[in-house]
Amino acid sequence: MMKLNNKHLVLPYIIGITWLLCHPIISVITGEFKCRGIFTDEHQLDLHNYDTEMYPNLTEIFKTPIHTGRKHNMCSVLDAIVNDEISSSELSKSFTSPTITCHEETSFQVVKIEPSLAPTSPLEALVVVLPKPDTAILESGIHKSILILVSRLVRSPYLAKTMLFVMCDDEVDTCLNNFLVSFGANSPTGGHRNKKQKSFHNIHMFSYAKYFIRQLIVLDVHDSVDYNTSTQSKFRILTQGKKGLLPNLDFVSTALVSMNYYYRYPVQMHPYDLSWWDQHYVPKYFSSERYGSDLGQMGAFMLSAILSPGPHSQALEEGIDSLTIQARLPRQNQAPHLIENEMTSLVRGLEHILRGLNSLQEVLHHNHDQYILPSASKFVSHSEYILPAVLVLLPLALRILLLIIQDIERFQFVKVFSAIGGAMVLSCILLLARSFTNDEVILNSVMFSSYAFALQFMTYTTTKSLEKEERQSLQLLMCLLAIYIHVPLVLAHISLGMLSAIVMVPILAFYSFK
Repeated sequence: MMKLNNKHLVLPYIIGITWLLCHPIISVITGEFKCRGIFTDEHQLDLHNYDTEMYPNLTEIFKTPIHTGRKHNMCSVLDAIVNDEISSSELSKSFTSPTITCHEETSFQVVKIEPSLAPTSPLEALVVVLPKPDTAILESGIHKSILILVSRLVRSPYLAKTMLFVMCDDEVDTCLNNFLVSFGANSPTGGHRNKKQKSFHNIHMFSYAKYFIRQLIVLDVHDSVDYNTSTQSKFRILTQGKKGLLPNLDFVSTALVSMNYYYRYPVQMHPYDLSWWDQHYVPKYFSSERYGSDLGQMGAFMLSAILSPGPHSQALEEGIDSLTIQARLPRQNQAPHLIENEMTSLVRGLEHILRGLNSLQEVLHHNHDQYILPSASKFVSHSEYILPAVLVLLPLALRILLLIIQDIERFQFVKVFSAIGGAMVLSCILLLARSFTNDEVILNSVMFSSYAFALQFMTYTTTKSLEKEERQSLQLLMCLLAIYIHVPLVLAHISLGMLSAIVMVPILAFYSFK
């Protein structure tokens, strides 16, 4: 151990980074020169043996415009359809069923559909969160398509769980937070507050807090002239939540299979536009364009877990399998009926997902709920990506072992702990920032700035005011602190700790502070 030199420290670090970069093309777990494909482990999800009917022309179904005062309210739209204020006899017949009710709260409305053929009222529920319409509800292709979906679910013989459609009047994040609080997820009293029943059914009480949410889907779909930078629609399925949380891989597989049946646009698993990477860097620097593209997609997936968690994040924190289906449709240079066709195709895929989830009698039990996705068809499991993470952090452990053998008798407690204490005070800034805001971008910026300032402080202290033995003792504690910080992060999800580990390990472990 006394003859340990830099190559022993650098070698596992290099192997770890190389292994990480090879994830899109090599799977050590399976022993194959290809990444593992996403698969459905739940046998009850028989997605390939049923179909959903095509949706009718939206213009023919909704012929009468809604009154101006009701244009953004889903409950009012349903009420108007039942009262024949909107010419749609097909929907009116469905919405008079006693199995459908609508309810309003401050920032959202909830449409509840109970199974008509179930012998008892089910306790499990599936939730679909709808965005605030860009225009009036009956001028929005996605919301008109959802009304048709609701009418089909009311008559559906396969419905085995309660369906809850949450219509947002505010931003999706705020709406979902208020819904979960009202639902009782964050409320010790179960949260039945500010509830108001609409009049199109003679139901005296609206209660949905008794249900157990199995899965939740946030539908973040908009069409606008603001998306005119490209003539192609942007379609994404976002899984990333805060703190490295992800939904069960079976849920992701279900969404991918169902949406690919009917909505045949290329799907991304992160919120970033990587056209610059695919157009300028992949052809120039990669002999295999597929590998270069998948490497960029994997990096973007990992980065989004830190910087851009999806709108469904709070549901994941409550232990609910959830994801976001996001689509941006450019209205410029497209006929309205083409946009409506895209909307109906997307909702048809959503109906296929809901039918599959209704066939389940238990929770999803796929072995993987920690993973990274190099593409929409590949995944890297926790058991595989944790190995290169261990190799990257290994130099810290080796440096600690060497320093303990050399310096344990000359350890300088007072000065070293004084220096570390001064640096650790900076971490309190993050706690102070969290008391003022929950914005992830601001908090991450403050945390990065604090770490950078702490590193500069430690470097200055190390080089200016400490003797040789004191500097080595300080290095020992800094390596211990780095392991203490990074191991929980990497175990939560590799995205949370890998980038900082790649930067910090060479600084702390590759050379001696003598």
